[in-house]
Amino acid sequence: MSSVPTIDNPQEAYYKNNMDINTFLQNKKAYLAYNNFRKQIFSDLSPEDSERILYMLPWMLSLNDPAVPGYVPDLAAPLTVHGVSEDTGILKREGVFRNLLKINRPVSVKDKPDCAHVIQGLYTIGSIGTVSQTSGSDCDIWICIEKKDFSDIQFQQLVQKTNLIKDWLDIYSRIQPAYLRVDRISLEEIL
Repeated sequence: MSSVPTIDNPQEAYYKNNMDINTFLQNKKAYLAYNNFRKQIFSDLSPEDSERILYMLPWMLSLNDPAVPGYVPDLAAPLTVHGVSEDTGILKREGVFRNLLKINRPVSVKDKPDCAHVIQGLYTIGSIGTVSQTSGSDCDIWICIEKKDFSDIQFQQLVQKTNLIKDWLDIYSRIQPAYLRVDRISLEEIL
């Protein structure tokens, strides 16, 4: 009896229905290897900035605390980046992030509320992590959401939060982020 690989992520269900599961899993493995390779290049060329963008950015987006850049008073609904509460790379750095921000109490993405709106993914695009990256490179980041899940006020607060984080990163990072908020449904239609 052959075993069928399982899909542990709802985003992957779309692909399961449109291609052979083994092809999907092989493509996913290749993509993750390439993604890790780009992360390593980014880390080698810009150690501090890569830490802030690859690990601290999703951490800040997933918290709404007055001590954390991106705090939005009276946030209509909490936010979380998909998978952030299980990401060992982020979890092991939380103490460093708290020290950097001079936070003397526990603040963790592991404590996310069940009702949080999910940011489906954060994607660096452009030259970051490639042979084209230079000291003058900026970092284009796609923030992928399902816009239908956000009310107008919740979307405006997401924009506000990302702008506040960008302002902080503009001060404390050499590489400046530029955000493009992308509706996952629209992106699927393009692809």
